[in-house]
Amino acid sequence: MSTKRYDPSRGALLLLLIVLSLFTLRPLLCREDTPVAGTIDCLSPDGQAVDPESASAFQKLTLGIPIGLNNETETGLTAIAGIGPALAAAIVLEREKRGGFESLEDLQDVPGINKRLLEKIRPFMVLR
Repeated sequence: MSTKRYDPSRGALLLLLIVLSLFTLRPLLCREDTPVAGTIDCLSPDGQAVDPESASAFQKLTLGIPIGLNNETETGLTAIAGIGPALAAAIVLEREKRGGFESLEDLQDVPGINKRLLEKIRPFMVLR
């Protein structure tokens, strides 16, 4: 009688496929050709309609929608990998001091954000 052994590479492959599906499914879940000009109609993974403006930062990132740097909460900013609670608080403090960021590069003035981290988090943020 033969026994099958667990192959860890199969688990890694499955995880890779799941992550890739998040990026490839976004075009199927969100479309910009909605009846109201300038809006995006999205569906959550369970098929429910999601309004990107009222969705949480975690929901937006799951759907591949960048979050707004100038209006996101501290908690919402922590949805981005590389931003913890302390860094999120520093970002909000700098944003309030400036009256809002004028560009994503302004984040480099926040203690703890260097060019390397900025390049890592840039795809997940917009100014709005």
